[in-house]
Formats: sequence, structure tokens, C-alpha cells
Amino acid sequence: MFALLGQDYRWIMTVFDSVGGTGLTARQVAAHLGWDTALASRVEGAQGRLKRPADRGRAP
Repeated sequence: MFALLGQDYRWIMTVFDSVGGTGLTARQVAAHLGWDTALASRVEGAQGRLKRPADRGRAP
């Protein structure tokens, strides 16, 4: 199932699988991915990447 997703989406789904996935914020996902959470743009990027699968019924 993950093979159809882009690389960033696969990384996010892997984070959700490894952590349990419930109740994670975009900032926490970005931190797990090793992104600089001090930059708002990186957190917003994670948030956008979390919204797209959720909108398509593939909520992590």
C-alpha cells in the first residue's frame, strides 16, 4: 500500500506505524522525521503532508 505514495508520505506513514499513530501533532511527526521543528515552514510542510492523505481517506 505504501509503495503508491511519494517518499515523504511513506516516511510519515512509517512514523505513524512505529509510534502508534494516535494523537501525533504535525510538529511531533516533523521531529520524528528529523526535520527542523524550529522552522515554521517545516512544521507546516508536515501538516500539509498529513492533510492530503487524510482528505483522501488514507488517514495515518
